[in-house]
Amino acid sequence: MIPIRYLICSRLLGGTTRLLLLGALTATLGELFVHIAL
Repeated sequence: MIPIRYLICSRLLGGTTRLLLLGALTATLGELFVHIAL
């Protein structure tokens, strides 16, 4: 049996990394868009 605490920690870590990746992607796309638009 996998401890519930471990499951929660891994889920939180996964969510955080996903958010960070999404944020970085959005920032990059935003910068590209600004450069293209100007």
